[in-house]
Amino acid sequence: MQTTFRSKQIHRNHKIRLYKILIKPVFCYGSVTWTLTQTAGQMLNTFEMKILLRIYDPTQEGGRWFSRWNTELYSLYNEPNIVEDIKIRRLRWAGHMIRMEEERIPEKVLNGNFYTTNQ
Repeated sequence: MQTTFRSKQIHRNHKIRLYKILIKPVFCYGSVTWTLTQTAGQMLNTFEMKILLRIYDPTQEGGRWFSRWNTELYSLYNEPNIVEDIKIRRLRWAGHMIRMEEERIPEKVLNGNFYTTNQ
């Protein structure tokens, strides 16, 4: 995908859509069950920064090329970073678990009610 993200023939909006549709969901799959440590969060943010740096090319000012700052990349991207997205997904998942009926297996596992009393 590196060549795709660096290509001048593909419009930036298409590259962003590719990232949002193909890459980000793969990295976020199953993230609601992760123990997201600070180190893992930094690694995920670094990965996302590398992709955004490839999508949003460096700028040229006064005949010199400059890499974009992280804050500038996120303002251009205009979406929450990958760690914030994972935290939002976890909250959404927790809401589903809270609303789940007590008879369902995930609800029983969450609350530790493995045994049923059918008397």
